Amino acid sequence: MEKRVLASNIMLVTAAMIWGFSFVFQRAAMEHIGPFTFNACRYLLGALSLIPVIRLNDRKIGKKSYNERDLCDKEIDPVNHIEPSGVIEPVDVISPVNNIGPVDAVKSDDTLSVKELRKIMILGSLACGFFNWAGSMLVQVGLVYTAASKAAFIGSLYIVVVPIIGIFFKKKTTRTVWFGVVIAVLGLYFLCITEDFYISFGDLVIFMSTFFFAIHIHLIGMVAVKVDGIRFVRNEAFFSVLWSSLIAFVFEDPNLASVIKVVIPLIFSGILAVGVAYALQVTAQKYTNPDIAALLMSSEAFFGAVGGVLFLQEILTPRELLGGILVMTAVIIAQLPKDFLIRITSLIRK
Repeated sequence: MEKRVLASNIMLVTAAMIWGFSFVFQRAAMEHIGPFTFNACRYLLGALSLIPVIRLNDRKIGKKSYNERDLCDKEIDPVNHIEPSGVIEPVDVISPVNNIGPVDAVKSDDTLSVKELRKIMILGSLACGFFNWAGSMLVQVGLVYTAASKAAFIGSLYIVVVPIIGIFFKKKTTRTVWFGVVIAVLGLYFLCITEDFYISFGDLVIFMSTFFFAIHIHLIGMVAVKVDGIRFVRNEAFFSVLWSSLIAFVFEDPNLASVIKVVIPLIFSGILAVGVAYALQVTAQKYTNPDIAALLMSSEAFFGAVGGVLFLQEILTPRELLGGILVMTAVIIAQLPKDFLIRITSLIRK
């Protein structure tokens, strides 16, 4: 395996590990602070942690643009405002007349003006930010009532829900995905439903979050390819700060003392889970096959479960453990190529 690909895969697993262990820190924080106050502080740290990443990205773009201008003797880009010094004035969109843009984005439609692209950035990050915030809030509320290990397994089901929601976006769902859905339902039964056919409030709330995350992913697929991906996430985070703060001041009692008690969980779930992990994902996915990347990142649930057992002394019953294994299996199946079942069937027949 090429060293660069191996390094990228390690980065993706590291990101998944950070996201998985984040469940542990988020669960621990709920002993000292309200979920809305915690998320407001968490996303504020996350948004601020992305600023250095954006600055570094802008410098790389500016240097690349300057070098190409020297080689090709092109005119100064009127959209990106590249000056003779080679410094690029950061913009929140990809230039429609220049394919030099952030490495995690693609060239936008030439028919869209900068004004239109800025509108897409603002409205898109507002809409995506809402669904991401709603999903995150449901997870945070759910963690008040359920174990981090179970939450990690249940939360990973958004990967299975994405293709189901895709039906409403006129996207086809393969047989492999439907097979994964069946396995996921069976896994949820063992993981969440008790022998008395009862599901806890926390488990139900976290399962509901998967639908918001699934819609969020589809919306991102529609708008994020036209704008700077890292700035897009930063804007989403700031919108989450706004909404979380408004609700926190109405229903909770935000105070500095409670925030100080959860400094470590805030640093981990804010700076590491948002800033560092996202930067790792963006960098690594340039060199890794998308299918492999998705499978590696789905290990988040495994790390979340391990973290819950190791750090919070949570214990999964054999029934819950079976459910978790089935859920992980469903998540992997949902990401397999559409002809995977056909290949397996033909191999069995041989």
